Parts: sequence; structure tokens; C-alpha cells
Amino acid sequence: MDMNYIELLFEGKIKEAESLRISENPSILYKYVFLDGTEEDEKRYTSLRNNSMWFSKGSDVSEWSDYVHLVRKVLKILKSQF
Repeated sequence: MDMNYIELLFEGKIKEAESLRISENPSILYKYVFLDGTEEDEKRYTSLRNNSMWFSKGSDVSEWSDYVHLVRKVLKILKSQF
């Protein structure tokens, strides 16, 4: 997805924007974890054991649309649990 999604939203074309978002939304999200033998590895294992996740700051992510999809999924999960 590129800026077309945002442009559609600003133009008030909500249905078109939503269709675009859904069509490009991945069905599976993978999180690869780099293990380098440092003490940071223990934090990574703890996250897995506790079923928790860490997120990068949006400004540190190279592909903004991946970040947007991830945040939406997390918010949806959190909302469904309350």
C-alpha cells in the first residue's frame, strides 16, 4: 500500500480506502527475532514466554504501511478482549 490509501481518506473516499487496505492486508504476520548471544536474547525469550511483543517506534520502521497494519491488528485484538 502506498500513499493512495491516505489520499483516498483525505478525499472522503472511505469505502475505496477500506477496500484498498483490506486487499493489501497480509493474512499472516511474522516477527523474526535476531538472537546474537547477548543478554538482550533473554529479553526476547521472556517476551515469547509471556506472549508479549515489543514494537519499534513508527519513525524507525522502513515500511510505514507494515507498521500501520500491525498497529491496527494490535488495537483490534486489545479492543476484542475488553
